[in-house]
Amino acid sequence: MKETKTTDNGNIVKAFENIPEIFFRQSEINIIDYGRQGFGALCYVDFLRSKLIPQSIKKVTLIEQSEIYLKRAVEEVSSLLPDAEIVTVNKTIEDLSNNDIACDEKIPTLHILSNVFEMLFDIGNFGMVISDNLKGYNQFACAERYNPATEELWLYYFSGLFYDPEPKYSFDKKTTTPFWEHILCFSIGEFEEDVSTEVTEDKRFLNKKTL
Repeated sequence: MKETKTTDNGNIVKAFENIPEIFFRQSEINIIDYGRQGFGALCYVDFLRSKLIPQSIKKVTLIEQSEIYLKRAVEEVSSLLPDAEIVTVNKTIEDLSNNDIACDEKIPTLHILSNVFEMLFDIGNFGMVISDNLKGYNQFACAERYNPATEELWLYYFSGLFYDPEPKYSFDKKTTTPFWEHILCFSIGEFEEDVSTEVTEDKRFLNKKTL
């Protein structure tokens, strides 16, 4: 397996660590990765394996403005998740429309946002596009670098755009840079009663051929 650990993957991993345990008990999920060349999805795969969590990923939506980086992200994600459906959206965050965000009533969706707000775009419009297309249970895992000197709290603003979210915030000061790590997790919607939390042998994540 190709290593996806980089110097800044600790931020998003900390966000994953704050996801409620019940989410990891879902046998199957979908992922929407908002930019960063599929970095968030790759880190989530690493996270599941490091924690020995047997969760199957049915579909991964990769959003990336660079066609070259998007192609590379597809190759890397496909190599780790050969059975998953890969959906590509070759657009900037600013250009996303309702047709680009697809959630499922029955299958929980993990929304991964790793340092995407550094790209400077209309966060209000971005949040509206997402909220208009939410279905079923949606878990958000967000990580952003926060510079106390500028006081730009993008994640606070982003979470406030949704319907009464219950965010979990965390600030961790980095000693080597002027930035702090800003972690946020919140969920919208409820699990369907018929969503199975039992993981059968043929769906066990660790049994995949890529291991």
